[in-house]
Amino acid sequence: MVFVEYISTGVSLEQKVADAHIVFNVAGVMLFLPFIRPIERLLNKFVPDRQPEHLKPAPAEEVMVS
Repeated sequence: MVFVEYISTGVSLEQKVADAHIVFNVAGVMLFLPFIRPIERLLNKFVPDRQPEHLKPAPAEEVMVS
């Protein structure tokens, strides 16, 4: 109820919009926080880790030394 009383007071419209946006973002974070690990595991199944091409070791005969 504190938030409702604060919103209904004589605060400017810009401040009300900013406060509502902050509350919305914090609520969204709190809602999805427990699901971070399951979402990570699901995404790792669909997008497996791959080593970048420039980090793969090259065969000795392809390495040119100058």
